[in-house]
Amino acid sequence: MRKNWRVAALLAALQLCSSLAVAKPQSQAIPMAGIFRFGALKLVYTGDLLFSGWYPVAVDDQATISGWRATLKKFAAFDKDTIFVPGHGQVCGQEGIASTREVFDDIAAQAEKMYKAGVPLREAIDRYVVPEKFKNFPIYAWGFTIGPAFTKLYEELRPI
Repeated sequence: MRKNWRVAALLAALQLCSSLAVAKPQSQAIPMAGIFRFGALKLVYTGDLLFSGWYPVAVDDQATISGWRATLKKFAAFDKDTIFVPGHGQVCGQEGIASTREVFDDIAAQAEKMYKAGVPLREAIDRYVVPEKFKNFPIYAWGFTIGPAFTKLYEELRPI
């Protein structure tokens, strides 16, 4: 039912707004993902770039965590009244963007700390601790969220 509401909202926005901007995020966080921004309505459909109130699923082979975080930073710069329609989770405002950024910041901080301490990747994935403030965020599956995120972060931290 919720998904039908989103489709209806987007169709209504298309009818009301002649200034539709369709853009692929420059960060290439998820190469096949795009955003639809209805500027006059302060409405953004984010697709797979936003998991509102959830741990993000990071299984796209070409996605990077740094790119994803850069895209979320761009979303955070949108007007304070912007409404975000995520691909996953509840419709949100800037508070949803902020909490998603905090989740990514935490994952990145824990991964970097373990990488620098020489913890092997598989062990680091198992050692990740969900902070108390995110205990209510669903984790679809460890192997689709934390595992791929740590793998991508370890790759990004590895010297070229």
